[in-house]
Amino acid sequence: YRAILVTLDNEGCSFENVVTETVFLRDLQASLISAREARGEALDVWDVTEHRPATLEVEQPPLNDWACLEVSLHVLMPRESPAQIAAIAATPCCGCDECGGARGLRVQIGNEVHLHASGLCGPGADAYEQTLAMFGAAEDLLRRAGMEFRDVVRTWIYMRDIDRDYGSLNRARREFFAARRIEPVPASTGIGGGPVPGAHDLCLGIYAVKAGRPLVKTVMTSPTLNEASEYGADFVRGLRVAEANKVALHVSGTASIDEHGSTV
Repeated sequence: YRAILVTLDNEGCSFENVVTETVFLRDLQASLISAREARGEALDVWDVTEHRPATLEVEQPPLNDWACLEVSLHVLMPRESPAQIAAIAATPCCGCDECGGARGLRVQIGNEVHLHASGLCGPGADAYEQTLAMFGAAEDLLRRAGMEFRDVVRTWIYMRDIDRDYGSLNRARREFFAARRIEPVPASTGIGGGPVPGAHDLCLGIYAVKAGRPLVKTVMTSPTLNEASEYGADFVRGLRVAEANKVALHVSGTASIDEHGSTV
């Protein structure tokens, strides 16, 4: 975190410009508390402890064998209009402390609004019920920010046991999108990773964007990959979004599945 703060300072910004923060931990139980303590100490020195980006902590090993954790940040530095940033608290989905602190950041630049949210969970006896509940929690958060689920262009879904739960996730997600007539569906990554709250097997991150005029969204395809919808997964391979000041390409995660649907 000291290296992060120095890097941000060298770029002419600070931790207050961070909108999302993802912490990948090799061993969640062994490292979570000490990682949080070290983070707090580093931020306290730079006097930025009041700012809380949309944060996700997940058990997923870093690429370097020696590393206990790896941190990924999304930093926003508007060049012209200043960003208006507001924290939007999520409705607690259960009684655990982790869910009680879930929230998103609503960022407005000009007439364009962005919502970044991470670590959203939902209660339920199995992955199907939890998926419906966590998408419902995201929908509630979006409404609090003046948006709706059709404004979501990218999702990230972490599953404690992806081999067991991926089918249930897909079934619930398809029902959720169909009920709300979401078209096109967002780009997405669904991947194995242990959420912090022990009562939940899945967690969700979202990025949504809304402007005064309808955004032009174009589904991206690849001639060497089949479409995820062909095997029951409701996400597009990529989504091209023409925003006010840029064209953003949101590229999904994908397994090695060829154009015929075979694993290669």
